[in-house]
Amino acid sequence: MLEVCRKFFDRLNQDGVRYCQWKSNSHLEAGLSGKTDLDLLVHPGDQAAFEAALAYCDFKTMLSPPSKRFPGFEDYLGFDEATGRFVHVHLHYSLIMGRKYIKDLHLPLESLYFANLTRKLGVNIPCAELELIMLLMRAHLKTDYLSVVKHAIKGAMGAKYTAFPPDIENELSNLINTSDMDRVVKLLDESGLPLEFPWCRNFMDRFMSGKLKWFHILAGHYHVRRLLKPYRRNTGFGVQVEYFRHFLLNTNIGYRLAPSQKKTLPRGGRVFSVIGADGSGKSTLIADLKKWLSWKLVTKQYYYGIPKDAARSVADLLMFGFSKLRLRGLEQLTANLLMLHVARERREVSRESRMDVDAGRVVITDRFPLPDFKDMPQPMDNARIDPTATLLGKTLRKMEDACYVDLRFPDLAIVLQVDIEELRRRKTDLPRASHEVKANAVNAIRPRDGLVTIDANRPYADVLLEVKRLIWRAI
Repeated sequence: MLEVCRKFFDRLNQDGVRYCQWKSNSHLEAGLSGKTDLDLLVHPGDQAAFEAALAYCDFKTMLSPPSKRFPGFEDYLGFDEATGRFVHVHLHYSLIMGRKYIKDLHLPLESLYFANLTRKLGVNIPCAELELIMLLMRAHLKTDYLSVVKHAIKGAMGAKYTAFPPDIENELSNLINTSDMDRVVKLLDESGLPLEFPWCRNFMDRFMSGKLKWFHILAGHYHVRRLLKPYRRNTGFGVQVEYFRHFLLNTNIGYRLAPSQKKTLPRGGRVFSVIGADGSGKSTLIADLKKWLSWKLVTKQYYYGIPKDAARSVADLLMFGFSKLRLRGLEQLTANLLMLHVARERREVSRESRMDVDAGRVVITDRFPLPDFKDMPQPMDNARIDPTATLLGKTLRKMEDACYVDLRFPDLAIVLQVDIEELRRRKTDLPRASHEVKANAVNAIRPRDGLVTIDANRPYADVLLEVKRLIWRAI
């Protein structure tokens, strides 16, 4: 269990908050170690105490995309300082559930849950019998038609396959084996649900004996939907349209046309720039940070270096030709025009980053044109056009400077500082002179508001954890 989870649930238990991890408790350990979500049902009367525990453990509100927002749902993200792992709390103040892709039902069983709790790993969970009843309904409701078709085809071919995902099958097996069927009958009666125990018993027998066919699952899907019709939150043709819209969006073609959104920051996104000389571990760090943040958050990545595009390729070819022909003026003009193109591309990166921030996304940039680099003979990621040579050079430099003035400084610039000898050990294919100039420029930077320096001579795992902590505090 992550320490942040231990601290959080200890606080809830000490304060007597009415809550429980209401489903998928066979995966509770994975949730407590930050590998999957925690689905917590909380009594509305204890909302203030629950939110106080969230604040005490520094959980932060996240915003789901519009298609995944439902009444009584909230999302929080926590961070474990010791490991750098995230913890996602999917908070429910009411039992909203339903078919795959949509949540079209509200089952008024919250009181029944809080009256039938037990505790596992320090976390309140419902008794196995209540969780089994809910899983029988959830499994049938969430079964999609494509899985049923696969079940039918594979079954006809003699292959072992069911329309239920493996994790659902494992949960069903575990709950059936650990449940008292007399208590299942009692809880069904107390729930007031029109679900008949003989139907449940028949399904469980088929499932446990391996005799569950595709048509049993399809019939069960419609049976449960019909029984729970009085509990629908939304009715009409629009519900079917919404289901099939989500179904299409979750196909390979649909995902390419409209990639599914993850969560965003409700009070605006953040931009984090990672800066360092070659060999500082910058590229590896950026890749790991993006993977870490992308687990739950919409995360974009941009590059502030010289773009490897067609304009650069043409400019490099022209400069090579002019150099061979000793046409120094044309070579310099081409170099200046390339630098102006680079400046404009960087301004565009900054503008796109601002739009991402406005949409609540997290942005990571590889490099940033810090003003600290201006005094270098050939500035890193900054204006390079020589304004003293010609009148045209002066004009181009003004245009270049205007691009850099328009850049928005990141919310946090992270500067990786590494001794030159360590850099040379890590990166042996660069000329020492230019490598040393860049390393000295980076290592001369001092911390200030919005900029931190990191000793990246240390083991990479230590550097990564420190940067994760800094980013979490800035979110």
